[in-house]
Amino acid sequence: MFLTNLQKEILEKKGFDLNNIKEIERYLNPKWERDLFDYKKIKDINKSIERIKKAIDNDEKIIIYADYDCDGIPGAVIIHDLFEKIKYTNFSVYIPHRHNEGYGLNTKAIQKFIDEKVSLLITVDIGITNVDEIRFAQDNNIDVIVTDHHLPIINEVGEQILPSAFSIINTKQDDCEYEEEFLCGASTAWKLVHAFLDKYRDGFDVKTGWEKWLLDMVGIATIADLVPLKNENRLLARYGLEVLRKSNRPGLQKILKNAKITQTKITEDDIGFGIAPRINSASRMAEPIHAFNALLQNDGSMNFADELENYNNARKQDTKDAHKSIDYEKFKNEKIILIGDTNWTPGIIGLVASKISEATSKTTFVWGTGEDKNILKGSVRSGSDGYNVVEIMTKAKNILENFGGHSEAGGFSLNKNNLKKFEEFLREYSIKKEKIISSDGTQQSETSSETISSFLEINIKDINRKLFDEIKIFAPFGIGNEKIIFKIKLSDSDFIKSKRFGKQNEHLEIIINGIRGIEFFVDEKREQELISKKEFLINVEWDNFRGDVVVKFVK
Repeated sequence: MFLTNLQKEILEKKGFDLNNIKEIERYLNPKWERDLFDYKKIKDINKSIERIKKAIDNDEKIIIYADYDCDGIPGAVIIHDLFEKIKYTNFSVYIPHRHNEGYGLNTKAIQKFIDEKVSLLITVDIGITNVDEIRFAQDNNIDVIVTDHHLPIINEVGEQILPSAFSIINTKQDDCEYEEEFLCGASTAWKLVHAFLDKYRDGFDVKTGWEKWLLDMVGIATIADLVPLKNENRLLARYGLEVLRKSNRPGLQKILKNAKITQTKITEDDIGFGIAPRINSASRMAEPIHAFNALLQNDGSMNFADELENYNNARKQDTKDAHKSIDYEKFKNEKIILIGDTNWTPGIIGLVASKISEATSKTTFVWGTGEDKNILKGSVRSGSDGYNVVEIMTKAKNILENFGGHSEAGGFSLNKNNLKKFEEFLREYSIKKEKIISSDGTQQSETSSETISSFLEINIKDINRKLFDEIKIFAPFGIGNEKIIFKIKLSDSDFIKSKRFGKQNEHLEIIINGIRGIEFFVDEKREQELISKKEFLINVEWDNFRGDVVVKFVK
């Protein structure tokens, strides 16, 4: 395998041994037959597909119950498309309302299924923490197959508390032997579909390999849900992007057109900044089922795609309004941030949490209010402090009404009377944690992350198409496979000019010797900082619209 000196240097920065050709080959050139893990190692997967086959044979009513985000919704599409492909019609898709029902299974919906004589419920991206709700379903003759990737509840002695479902497909179970622990929810659902077709495809006349066309949904969810892009996830993301570039879903194509994304050139950034926000906007601003309908294989999906565009525009405005009211100075001395506003809806709190966490590098809990003004709905994002947010919420379970998620992101609900108590808990938790970290000497400062410290120095004249072509083989980038950071230093003779752009001039473009640099959502303080700098940390990317390289500034 021929590698340039720059590529070798990048591999070393990423921790690869240059003598381990096999490992490098797997990373740079994932191959389907070689690198796809064996689903047979997933606990309960055979039991699950046999139960689905029995339900089909007996024409049982099946419910696909999915989370309302850009992991659960694509996952629901995957199982829906399987049933449509095999011409099974006695099923429906249920996605709970974010504001009215909240995260996960709820007994009111399950009671509705009981009344409708449902006998099989398949979850997507939820269920692992719904111990009481699943017991209620099972006690009322509804078998529940859980497909989820979130962490189970952990008791005081560190044991997992699993729901009494008919079967559980979750690679985070202690006794699951599957090699990829960090599958997203849609990938977990796809594994179920893959297993089902491998065993039963001949009886339904489904050609070998048809399931690969569902990887467009897997690719969207894998990248949008921020799972580590290593090992099998890297394979699924890479192939998912390839299928996305060819996907003939009319609604998806309309989403791309509205977002000004060229389908044949889709990248992981297009998913993160274009596709995912539009899918998520349905649950944030209206009905999540609209996003599901936008991804189906029918002409009506295009109308739903246009609805998503309207929801996304409204969501952006609400988020901007919320962000303007935040006083960052107030949190300067806080290790963990807790902030909220009674005017913030559950639809924007996750976005606000992400923005604050990115700006401060601190774990951030954000709350807002829904229909029940006594119950605060919350969202949390981890910072660069190494905190596991599920661990935090588990230790606060006596204060919280409900919670769920994974190590880097999650959701919670909280009685407003316990808000002060939760604030005090977070402060005490961070103090205790800091003492533990300090005692073993493993704490990192907020600005000394591995990503920032592993930059490569280059000259600004070297930023061109050739450089981009050298680094694009490392894509797709994401958690666990971060973008390559370069450092450039300017001399007094380098020419800099700047201008703002965007509907409200909220973004900044800096041109250095003809090379465009961009940063989004820049306030005046940051603008002055950028213009006066003599050295920058940057990512080098390709602008499909203009057909040239562009740099993004790294904070």
